Amino acid sequence: MNILNVENLSFSYAGCDKRIFNQVSFAADEGEILLICGGTASGKTTLLKCLKPELSPYGQISGKIMFMGNNIENVSSNLTTAVIGYVMQRPENQTVTHKVKNELAFCGENIGLSDAEIKRQIAETAAYFGLEALLEQETATLSGGQRQLLNLAAVLTVKPKLILLDEPTSQLDPVAAGNFIGTLQRITNELGITVIIAEHRF
Repeated sequence: MNILNVENLSFSYAGCDKRIFNQVSFAADEGEILLICGGTASGKTTLLKCLKPELSPYGQISGKIMFMGNNIENVSSNLTTAVIGYVMQRPENQTVTHKVKNELAFCGENIGLSDAEIKRQIAETAAYFGLEALLEQETATLSGGQRQLLNLAAVLTVKPKLILLDEPTSQLDPVAAGNFIGTLQRITNELGITVIIAEHRF
């Protein structure tokens, strides 16, 4: 099943004539991993943010983004907030609460899930990612790899269809990076979630 279809997408920031990217087209199917590879300042982050309306930068955009068969401009923000997840490059910039369990509750609280639903999703997600022993731990004490895994887990609590990741391994050591990529492969294979990764290293 096609999740995302991007057609001739171009973007330039407000007040700037230079296009950050020009005539980009690609498609992503359910459970697929796509890699957007390019050098620093090549527009990877801007492209990812254009795919999530809540983060879309201010500027001139042309082309079409179809999400689950609908023009993304016509999809409600209540839906895209939940079903399109985003993981930042720096783990510490995405963590917003002091404890692991609170971080796992954050996305569900934002979209108005009931307390019972949030508790169930925390339990399911913690079990899936092996985070049960860390639920009461302070997020500031986690390693970089643990914090990035937590960011991914937090996004997954609301069962997204698509996850966008902006250089998610750039701050991780090789072992943690390998484990993180392995986790991404697992969630695409087992949960059918589509993953798009922006990286400068192939």
